[in-house]
Amino acid sequence: MQKSIKNLMISMACCFACMSAFATQEQTLDKIVAVVNEDVVTKSELSHALDIVKLQGGAAYAQAFQDQNIRQRALEQLINKKLQLQLAKQAGVKITNKDLDEAIKNIAQQNHVSSETLYEKIKQEGIARNVYRDEIREQMMMNRIQRQELMARLTITPKEVDRYMVTLKAERTGPKAYRIVDILVPLADNVTEPDRNLAKTHALQIAASLKQGKPLSTIAGDEKAAGIAVQSEDLGFLHLTELPSAFASVVNKMVARDVSAPIETGNGFHVLQLAEIKQEGSQAILNRKDAQELLLQRKFEEAMQTWLSKLRSQAYIVMKT
Repeated sequence: MQKSIKNLMISMACCFACMSAFATQEQTLDKIVAVVNEDVVTKSELSHALDIVKLQGGAAYAQAFQDQNIRQRALEQLINKKLQLQLAKQAGVKITNKDLDEAIKNIAQQNHVSSETLYEKIKQEGIARNVYRDEIREQMMMNRIQRQELMARLTITPKEVDRYMVTLKAERTGPKAYRIVDILVPLADNVTEPDRNLAKTHALQIAASLKQGKPLSTIAGDEKAAGIAVQSEDLGFLHLTELPSAFASVVNKMVARDVSAPIETGNGFHVLQLAEIKQEGSQAILNRKDAQELLLQRKFEEAMQTWLSKLRSQAYIVMKT
């Protein structure tokens, strides 16, 4: 599926301020929020990245999480990007202007416009031509170092493809998957009965506020002001069999955008918000070639996470906030 110009910019330009932390005196004076080996992440970089993360997830995503959680995701993306660019430079990866022009030409063709029209569209989005070119160059550098470090080492055997096709068939004709946001009012190990009752009351208030359409970030702020440290986590898409039994019995009776009553477990009171239901059985079964490509992509993503974790473990990273 071809992307629109705007969606293309969201995916390709994941951070418009990542070009040079010290390019100008203003940037030099910018507040540092993290140190990544010899590089830094500045407050302005993080601000731009935060806007992109919110755009990627949409309004519903922004409401489903506390601002601090979104901020942390944006910061993690910036750190991973800097680590990859550092490695690419150490490996001598270079993108020539000719390579860059060809890549931008391909992007324009995919959107049925000329390169100059693409630049005009980018300008309308508030992105300078040189900033866009630098971002695409960095994306190309990261793609190249990823291929060098990962793709050459990935192998797939015919038996793996056979097994994966069986798995795909089961997954694509399987039960519904539920995307759940879990809001927790935690309880201490030695909680007293009055504190337990108070936590339950707050959980009931949270559930009522969510049902009224109040944003979770606002609710969390109100609870924090009241001395309650509310925790939230998007559990992603899960089958009922993947959920704790205490959750599964409740989620099975819920509809999309529904909010549960508080569920008490050993660590506190949980309020579940069912963001979306996906009917997996409606997907078509892939042929062998498509299954092989999908398996390779899955292997690459798994290897990517392991590789990034290794890079981070070997790096000097200090958070300043």
